Amino acid sequence: MAVESATYVNQLNETLPTNTDPISEGDNHLRLIKQVLKNTFPNISGAVTVTESDINSVTSRATKVSGAVAGNFASLDASGDLQDSGKAASDFIPVTEKAAANGVATLDSNQEVVQMPAGASSTAAGNMLYADGSWKNELVGIGQSWQDVASSRGWATWYTNSTSKPIQISISVSCTTDLTWEGVTLSVSPDGGTTVIDVGKFTTYNQVVAQLTAIIPPSYSYRITRGNGTEGINSWTELR
Repeated sequence: MAVESATYVNQLNETLPTNTDPISEGDNHLRLIKQVLKNTFPNISGAVTVTESDINSVTSRATKVSGAVAGNFASLDASGDLQDSGKAASDFIPVTEKAAANGVATLDSNQEVVQMPAGASSTAAGNMLYADGSWKNELVGIGQSWQDVASSRGWATWYTNSTSKPIQISISVSCTTDLTWEGVTLSVSPDGGTTVIDVGKFTTYNQVVAQLTAIIPPSYSYRITRGNGTEGINSWTELR
């Protein structure tokens, strides 16, 4: 009987050869088996160490998702089975949003991709991206310099940071008598003096110099007050 014909494993006939086939055809059967195995597994170049359970698991995971919507993303459930995520690309990137060439993209409050407002830039030193999609430079020390403002500052007067960034103030005071009293207090206020928060306090002695410093947020007010009236302002500088 002639040797069977097969290209892949599933085409082999397990009933062949019969016990009456010529022994001389044995080498043909062996060559056929080798060729069929190489045809079926053309990319196997080493030992295959997965078990039948591993292979069967891959097969079961790769089944079609029942009721899947065309265009939706697939996801895995708690059992590792494929499921329809219920989300399509349009749920993340609205098709109505079109960015200008070289525009900067961000996420809005609905987690949708939008283009930055005109003029937004991430290239300037100190710029940070905010939730509203804008770039702002609010870092202390970037684009600021120390300035001597002593000539325009005094005791018990509220001054307001009217800039868009936090500023730092540094005030040197000293006492000219041996008496101690309430000393010097540095205060800030978010509402122009209605709510007062003391952020620095020093009880002064004769010839003792105190240095008071604080970061003042935008729109906050600040002042220094003294107790017995013997303290003097040596210097008042602001990083703004």
